[in-house]
Amino acid sequence: MTSLFKKALAVLLSAALLPAQMTVYAEEETKDNPDFDTYMTEAFVELMETDYLTMHYDVRDPARYGIAEPESFDFAEASWDSYAEAAEDYEESIAELKEFDYDSLSLRQKHDYDTLMTIYRNGAEINRYPLLDSVFNPYSGVLDSFVTNMTEFAFREKRDFADYLKVLATIPDFLEECLELTRKQSAEGVFLTDTLLDETKAWIADFCAKTDDNELIRIFEGHVDEFEGLSDAERRDYKAQNRALVLNEIIPALQHVSDELEKLRGTNKYEGGTANYPDGEAYYTALAKYKTGSDESLEEMMEICRNYIDETLDMIIMLYSDPHLSSLYDTETVDFSSPEEILEFHRAHLSDEYPDGPDVNYVCSYLDPTLINDAVNAYYLTPPVDDPTDNVIRVNGESVQEINDLYDTLAHEGFPGHCYQVTWYLNTNPNPLRAANSVVGYAEGWAMYTQFNSWLYSGLSKSVALMHAAELGLNYVLSAYMDMGINGLGWSVDDLRQELKDMGLNPAIAPDQYDFLISRPGMLLPYGYGLATMMRLRGKASTALGDDFDAKEFNEVLLTYGDRPFSIVEDDVDAYILSKGADLPEEGEYEYLNEYMTEAIASVPSGSSALPFVQQSGIPEETISAPVFYGLTALLAAIAAVAVIQIWKDGKKNPFGE
Repeated sequence: MTSLFKKALAVLLSAALLPAQMTVYAEEETKDNPDFDTYMTEAFVELMETDYLTMHYDVRDPARYGIAEPESFDFAEASWDSYAEAAEDYEESIAELKEFDYDSLSLRQKHDYDTLMTIYRNGAEINRYPLLDSVFNPYSGVLDSFVTNMTEFAFREKRDFADYLKVLATIPDFLEECLELTRKQSAEGVFLTDTLLDETKAWIADFCAKTDDNELIRIFEGHVDEFEGLSDAERRDYKAQNRALVLNEIIPALQHVSDELEKLRGTNKYEGGTANYPDGEAYYTALAKYKTGSDESLEEMMEICRNYIDETLDMIIMLYSDPHLSSLYDTETVDFSSPEEILEFHRAHLSDEYPDGPDVNYVCSYLDPTLINDAVNAYYLTPPVDDPTDNVIRVNGESVQEINDLYDTLAHEGFPGHCYQVTWYLNTNPNPLRAANSVVGYAEGWAMYTQFNSWLYSGLSKSVALMHAAELGLNYVLSAYMDMGINGLGWSVDDLRQELKDMGLNPAIAPDQYDFLISRPGMLLPYGYGLATMMRLRGKASTALGDDFDAKEFNEVLLTYGDRPFSIVEDDVDAYILSKGADLPEEGEYEYLNEYMTEAIASVPSGSSALPFVQQSGIPEETISAPVFYGLTALLAAIAAVAVIQIWKDGKKNPFGE
């Protein structure tokens, strides 16, 4: 989604904690401009006062910031006009930022300014294309999102129950707005494919078939029963109101959605990737910037991904020269028995490569079976800006069953991934406006980067650990690369087949991957491109510094100033390199995975010979040469968002987007 999504459950939020000790790699610091901080704080208060749901998720004690009760209890707005309104609001925010003298800002404030400016510009651009925002797409649309966000609603005081019901009551009108938007799109020939429509209708049918056991009833009633401040009469009343809303309003509204969408079946006039739709190339380019926080062109982003892929394939060739790898890879597992044990293991290894962060609390639990979505492996919920204690991780037990999968999933969501990065940044006491925003490319890039590195201290054989890391990175970065080619540049299936063949991968997987990615434009970009970029920056620093490279010091550079556009992160890395007295290497003078290839070479027994990997004489072009890739199609099809929950918000009211 675009203008209407707000990461209210998972934006990387600030908190009133003691400032962390940050190493600053820059010229002499300018003092803070108090007017700029005042502007940011006032903008935060205004944002919170605009919408109840945003305020509820972002702030525990509104009075602390002088926040008045919000104007609206609407779950969200999805009208066609709201896109133009959102774009206009972003432009107004850009104009407000430009009123400040940039040179008068401190280094921290310049990071805030530059990050917000990028968010505003990307938000303004993506909102110019309401025609292509598919709100009922089963993978990125509103249906599962509204259920998850309502079931994760926090009940902190008695009035929250009444407020929750006010929000829930607005969902039928919200769904009708989504339908009207979809009808406008359909009239222009833009609609779900029959396959996606069938999946959406199947989700609705499954949800509506549940009455007394419906998750919106059962989970709400559990909260009512557990809350100590309610009388018996209040419990009965709240339960009755909620049940009536779900059974008499929400379910009929969803059934109406299903009926109305069926009437539009077959109205889609376009085939293939997003680039083949009206303004598709421009829209996807805007989407890519919005999803990644990168200011690179699509071609430049693809080159970064392709370099990563090529280096990963080289590493896999080396690893598979170990004749024992295949049997070890199939049998070795990490030695843990519970999610908590894994998380504590990860936390104990933070000091290996990461700077100290705050000692935080967390709860890790498996998703309720009725809430399981095949598109989500796990997610992390961030706390309100003024209460950083409620860190929550949810795991989809159906999609994450193997202990090795749980190991790296929890590295991504917990330590050293999202939970660590979020709370580390919160510990620097950022301005609440900045903390209530996320640059998703950085956030997912960091989590993927740490997930990759988590294999190196897993206790598995070195070659097995490196193969797990290589496989993880290849699947996500290859998906991002194919996504940009298909949806951004308009590749056909034959184009994709040739690209795979040129890389030495199985071209037979092209049709399945093509279908998978045209249904999910941009979904995997922040993961794959984010990982490739983080690795590129590490490769740049390690090459420049050589033996003086210090991983903990480098990771502190990445962490300092929080999630931000990659161009800013690279500026910080460059300043760090120069501060160490080293020269900046040019692009092409360094490898992204040099450290890991060195590890791979060292892990291979002496005298081993490389197995054939790339297309060589005697190997049919239709087969893939490394065992790890036989299951590539299934692996890519199973890739899910392991990060954060998104919530629909009115872009006009929330000029911060996703």
